Amino acid sequence: MEVRSKFPDAFFPNGNLNFNFTPPGGEQFADVLKRVSSFLLDLNDNYDIDDEIAVVTHNGIITAVKCLINGTTSTEQIEFQPFLKEYIIELSAPFLKKLGAYFSSFK
Repeated sequence: MEVRSKFPDAFFPNGNLNFNFTPPGGEQFADVLKRVSSFLLDLNDNYDIDDEIAVVTHNGIITAVKCLINGTTSTEQIEFQPFLKEYIIELSAPFLKKLGAYFSSFK
C-alpha cells in the first residue's frame, strides 16, 4: 500500500513530509531532537576541535540538526529543504556549548 494513502497526515499538501506526524510505533520529532542533541554533545565531549568526523544519516536527522542549528521548527525547515541533497554542516564549539546548557535544564 502506498504510504500517502495509508498515512495521509504524514504529508503536507505540497507533498513534503510532515515531521510533526508520528507513525504508529514511531518516534515523535521532539524525541528525535533530544536524541540528535545528545549525539552532538557526545561528539563535542569526546573529540578534539581538529578531528574530522563524517556522519551519514537520513533526511529526518538532517532536518533535526538544521532545526537545532537555525533555531527553526521542523515545518519552517521543510519549506526550503530539497529532498536527497548532500549537506555538509560544520558545528562550532559555541553552538555545542549553548546546546548543552539548553538540554541540561531537562535533567
